[in-house]
Amino acid sequence: DLTSVSPVETKAMEDGLKLNDIGVSNNGAFVAAVGGKDGGWILVAGADNKPLLWEQYIGDSAEFSNVIFSPDGRTVYASESGRYVYVFESTTGKRIRRLAMDKYETPPNNPQTVSCIAVSPDGRLLAAASEPTSRVWIWNLKNGTEVAVISTGQFATSGITFSPDSSLLAAADLTTSAIKIWRIPENH
Repeated sequence: DLTSVSPVETKAMEDGLKLNDIGVSNNGAFVAAVGGKDGGWILVAGADNKPLLWEQYIGDSAEFSNVIFSPDGRTVYASESGRYVYVFESTTGKRIRRLAMDKYETPPNNPQTVSCIAVSPDGRLLAAASEPTSRVWIWNLKNGTEVAVISTGQFATSGITFSPDSSLLAAADLTTSAIKIWRIPENH
């Protein structure tokens, strides 16, 4: 019954702050928002009438473009426009690590960008797609090590996701409407 929908929290954005993405943890406990103004901006709030938990500006990032939570909700991941994915504790905002993609040369009008990110349902891996190189980086979340870089070919990756059992990674191509699927080895 949608007539009983009620507001939980409203956060007015300050002037000049660009809001790019929002995410909700699987257990519904947290809401995150990312964007930028003079650096990357991230906010995490409780979803059950709790106030803002934390908010940060990260000066070494231009702006954050994507945000997702780990399956257990303990960690939040924010990707920037360039080549990094930042890892934070959901409740405190403590920065755990920064995952880095290789830097590569791009045309001036098409800078390196993290187009999308995904966490495996078992919480072991994080995948991030980078454009314009058409590559997907995969990291082991336990220790932050890069475990694979997959070339998608002539592919503009618009979305990535893991299968429910974490054994497959799928990527969607914006320009050709194709889908590519890879099997993920269990030993990572």
